[in-house]
Amino acid sequence: MGQQYSHPKPGAKLQVIGAGLPRTGTASFSRALEILLDGPVYHGGTQSTLGPEAEIKTWIKVLNQWLPKDETARRANLDLIKSRTDGFVAITDSPGCGLVSELMTLSRCQSNLYRPRSRCLATKHGGRRQRIHPMVPSLRSIPTANDALLRRLHRCIASAMADHVWRKGASDKQSIPPTRHLA
Repeated sequence: MGQQYSHPKPGAKLQVIGAGLPRTGTASFSRALEILLDGPVYHGGTQSTLGPEAEIKTWIKVLNQWLPKDETARRANLDLIKSRTDGFVAITDSPGCGLVSELMTLSRCQSNLYRPRSRCLATKHGGRRQRIHPMVPSLRSIPTANDALLRRLHRCIASAMADHVWRKGASDKQSIPPTRHLA
C-alpha cells in the first residue's frame, strides 16, 4: 500500500471500496484503512507499478472486456478481479475506482467511499505520467489500461453508486435524512 507492494493476507475479506481517483489522496487513505481494518489494502497504482507484471496485465484483461457483452465475459471479469483482490481488506485508486459495481458484486461491501476529482487536476497530472513511463518498465502497459478505464469512469461510477445507495435504502426500509445526503 502506498509506497510498497502489499501482499495478500490469507482469509482477509474486502470490506471497503475506496473509489477515489488517482492523485486524490488514495495512498494516505489506503494507509489509514490498513491501520483501521488491520489488514493489507490493494492500492491499484502501487500494486501495478511495484508488483509483478501480472498485476497490470490482469487489469488490462478486465478493462479490455469491460463492459462485458455476455454473462460468460462478466463471470470471467469477476474471476479476474477476485484473483487480484482476494486477501485484501480494501481497494483504492485506479482501476478499482472504475469497477465499483463489480467489486460490490464480489464483496457485498457495506462501506463504499467515493472521492471525486476535478478535470483541471486530471489535466495537470496527466503530463507527469507520460514522462515517467520510460523509467518504470511495468508502466508501459498503463496507457492501454487508463484509456479503457477513463472512457467509462465518469459514466459508470455515478450510476453504480446511485443504484447501490437506492438499493441499500430500499432494503433497509428507512429513509436517509436530508442532512445526510451527498451533494
